[in-house]
Amino acid sequence: MRESSGELVMGLFSRVRRWQNSAHFSAARLVDYATLAAIELEVARKSFLRDMVLYAVVGLSNRLPSQAR
Repeated sequence: MRESSGELVMGLFSRVRRWQNSAHFSAARLVDYATLAAIELEVARKSFLRDMVLYAVVGLSNRLPSQAR
């Protein structure tokens, strides 16, 4: 039982369509993960800057002349 040329072409189109669907899904997930990574990076940057300001304030407060030893 050999497939007719029409069935062969339809089978080929079906395979191509499945690969296209997989590619679209993967591309969409890649965009989602890139967006999440950008959000995480922004949160980490803000936290880092906040901590650096805090360390600077604490460091300066230890050097105030009012706290002579």
